[in-house]
Amino acid sequence: MYRYYSVNLTARILPYESHLDKKDKLELYVDAIHEEDRKFLKLVQDIMADDASTGKIVEAIDQNANEQYQKNEAALQLVSSDISKMVQSFDDQVDDMKTQSMTIDYRVWEEEAEAN
Repeated sequence: MYRYYSVNLTARILPYESHLDKKDKLELYVDAIHEEDRKFLKLVQDIMADDASTGKIVEAIDQNANEQYQKNEAALQLVSSDISKMVQSFDDQVDDMKTQSMTIDYRVWEEEAEAN
């Protein structure tokens, strides 16, 4: 008489390969945006200082530029945080795709015990 068995397992098909280096490449773009934003704020401040202008309009422009810079800084910090999460998620997803679930079915011949 045959007895039937089944084994479920997960096997790695390809070796793990880290993709965390992608984070550094994306961070370079965030740093470049930050630098351009800083340059723009400095340019606005320099223009206002060169004219030696004063008044409500000049103060409003300066205040608005500073506020926008702060908003951009906050947004860039969120982007940096999200980059880390997304790259880790991407790395995990790619690694999951390198495994395969399998079910192995087999049978074994077993003689019945004689009833005495």
